[in-house]
Amino acid sequence: MTHVLRNWNYCLQLAHFMYQEGLLDRQELLEWIVETFVRWRGTEHDVVLRVVLPLPLQYLDDITQSEYLSRKLAYYSASKLAQLCHDSGYSSPRPQSPVNHSNNGIGVSGQGSGTSQPSGPTINPLAATFQELLSCHQHRPVVLAASCFIQAITLDCPTALVWNNAGEGKASSWLTGSPLDVLPCAPSDLPMPPRYNNQHVRVQLKMMEEHIRQRSRAAENRWSLDKYAVNVTGSTINRVLGALDALDRHCFDRVDSNNSLDTLYNKIFGSTKEANNENPNSNSSSGSNTYTINNVSGNNTSNNNDEAIVRTLCEWAVSVQRCGEHRALVVARLLEKRQNNVTSAENDLPDEKDSVTSNQMVTPGGCIFQNLLLKFLDTQAPVYDENALSVRSQEFGNLVLLFSELIRQDVFSHDTYMCTLISRGDLATGTPDLKADSSFGEKKEDGTDNIDEDLGKMVQKIAVDTSLEESGTGGRGELRGEGKQRPPRHLVYAQHFPLPQDDAYMHEINQRYVLLYGVGKTRDEARAAVKKLTKEICKLFSKKYSIDIAEGGKVKKSSRGDFNFEAILSKFCGLSYFDQHHITSTVASQVLEMLSGCGSGMSNYLPTHDHIAFLMDLMEVALNVHGLIELCIQ
Repeated sequence: MTHVLRNWNYCLQLAHFMYQEGLLDRQELLEWIVETFVRWRGTEHDVVLRVVLPLPLQYLDDITQSEYLSRKLAYYSASKLAQLCHDSGYSSPRPQSPVNHSNNGIGVSGQGSGTSQPSGPTINPLAATFQELLSCHQHRPVVLAASCFIQAITLDCPTALVWNNAGEGKASSWLTGSPLDVLPCAPSDLPMPPRYNNQHVRVQLKMMEEHIRQRSRAAENRWSLDKYAVNVTGSTINRVLGALDALDRHCFDRVDSNNSLDTLYNKIFGSTKEANNENPNSNSSSGSNTYTINNVSGNNTSNNNDEAIVRTLCEWAVSVQRCGEHRALVVARLLEKRQNNVTSAENDLPDEKDSVTSNQMVTPGGCIFQNLLLKFLDTQAPVYDENALSVRSQEFGNLVLLFSELIRQDVFSHDTYMCTLISRGDLATGTPDLKADSSFGEKKEDGTDNIDEDLGKMVQKIAVDTSLEESGTGGRGELRGEGKQRPPRHLVYAQHFPLPQDDAYMHEINQRYVLLYGVGKTRDEARAAVKKLTKEICKLFSKKYSIDIAEGGKVKKSSRGDFNFEAILSKFCGLSYFDQHHITSTVASQVLEMLSGCGSGMSNYLPTHDHIAFLMDLMEVALNVHGLIELCIQ
């Protein structure tokens, strides 16, 4: 036994040294420490538990930096204390259940009274029980250590103790309710080792208990002031919170009958109709509804909910507070499914001239959320930031990816978007003074006119003039840096939003070039620059630098000496997301032609792994997720 204990202490010292030097995965070690305490907490293992207890005490400051680990440690510490009190003959005045919200010590959740009960008559038996446990040399270290865990977490990580509804099927989980629900008393009433400042610590604990109690009530009400959704505002807030909760809880790395896009859709949109049935007073005025985006009248709660949920979905996909490129694809498909369901439902109803949905939400292109998405771009969408590491730059990339998928799924019409910007004057602050240029439309020496170039100059002048105005800022340019003017947001969006590179979108692609560069020399130069870089990258997949399977898989010439990959990547990063998508899609098509030709026996050349990896790196930079997935599938 002495030999085993000596090895145990040696391993702990070695692990502690490696932990401090960064030679161990800190999260894994902390998880193992908490799991070790949980594994040996049983009564039959008290001897081993006493050996294990110094370990979480040693790392307690780091454990309290994690809400997840703190909650788990606090729950099982509270369970251990409750078990010891019960075994000592103390009977709690309430059932020991994690879902019981009328805790006599702190009352962290609100389904009960949510208030702290007087500690006078009920604390004496418990104090006597604790005194008995502390007088036992076997139980004393366990009681003091478990109490220390809970008190430290209460002070340093109180959010880990806030009441939480973990969802259906998890009633016995330590994530449900609050760890304090199983505690026989409040953390401030737990035993402490003799110290000079115990009274001050207890005062601090009581302050944090009140903080936990208030947050638990708010969490149970889902942070809504209108808990029972008696008006439109409360109903909308509850729907938004429910949608956000469903998104955060969904497991996107697997698909089964209980976890799919359909189940997620039903959780987010499926209860809107039920809300109207349950809330007969929902047709009251909603003028104060802060979640209404498109000023839809208050007698259409379903549309109000859709507006708020659409905005929430967009924020969820763009925000850096969540992670994963999958969010854009998920939101696009959710809105596509919602659009199809709403459209099919409207087709089954008789025509109504005063229909709010058809008048205010549906656009000529059939994109029912076009106006809501445009409003999001007007008011909430992030703008471009030249600093690639900034939060705004990351959010802008997420925005580009989101609207790329929305356009691809026909949820957002790029053609309608361009027409709207033109009609609103967002891309033109005024008309050029044609009289000031006496050469407009004049014949050249060869007898042809220069109207194409002149029209190009007009559009460019419009773009320059527009750069002095920020859309929605009352005609004033938005300053950045050292007095520089920031171009209007919609001009930036028009430059960057990608379009599918196929014949079905040729009209939108040409329309974009005309609006941004005109129809003359400037447009040709913009296209030429993109074509030049595309041709340069496509050389990597020529026969010269490819694998010749007819000669045993040899490569005629290495590309390392002829290509400066860093320079190509630098040029590529300087382009707009639209141009990056165009380049990567074009190169990917050439790669697929090579693979198809080799598979059919028409060619003997295959691209090298390094060159395909480089193309995939470019796709990742361009956020061309759809193209990358299609390339991998093909």
